[in-house]
Parts: sequence; C-alpha cells; structure tokens
Amino acid sequence: MRVGEMINQVLKLRKISQTELASKLSIPLSTLNGYVLGKYEPDYNRLREIADILDVTVNYLLEIDPVNVLSDDELSIILRYRCLNEQEKFTMLEYVKFLETQNIKRKISNTLNLS
Repeated sequence: MRVGEMINQVLKLRKISQTELASKLSIPLSTLNGYVLGKYEPDYNRLREIADILDVTVNYLLEIDPVNVLSDDELSIILRYRCLNEQEKFTMLEYVKFLETQNIKRKISNTLNLS
C-alpha cells in the first residue's frame, strides 16, 4: 500500500475528513489529495506532522512497522483505544483480561471433556 492509501485508511478509521486534516496541516486540500492519490509524496517533516495528527507512527504510514500485520479490525481497536481517556483504557484492559480468563476456562473445560 502507498503512503497515500495508508493516510486515507487512517482518516477513515478516525472519521477525519481530508478537509479537516488539510486544515490542521495548513496546506491546500489539493495538496493533501495529491498525497492520498499518490500523485506525489509528502516530505519527511510533513509526514511526521500527518502521523502526529493521526496518532500513528511515520513507520506505520510507510508500512515498515510490525503493526502492519494486524487485520483491519485489530487496527481499528488500537486506534479507538488511543482515543480513550485513562479510565476508559483501564476499563477496556480489564475487560480484555476477563475475556482471556473466560477463554482459558473454556479451553480447559473442552480439554477435560475430551479426556
């Protein structure tokens, strides 16, 4: 995937319009659209600004980060997690731990039933 496609993917997941991102970057919408369509690529400093605004790493946008092995659903969960406040993050992690425990119990039960 090209840098522009990655930017567009994160924009969709974050529900940020190209117009809003262009405004935050103080660049014309046509310039951002050029990035997204792959007509040209942002320089490194601009790419850092984009990554900061979208709360991802430059490496992610360049697809050289291990997070790229994640499915769209997994990426969506990570991006949504990053939008939570500290209490909501804590609650979410506690719920994940609960689900893990339930999964372990189910595996043990299935193993015992097979014996």
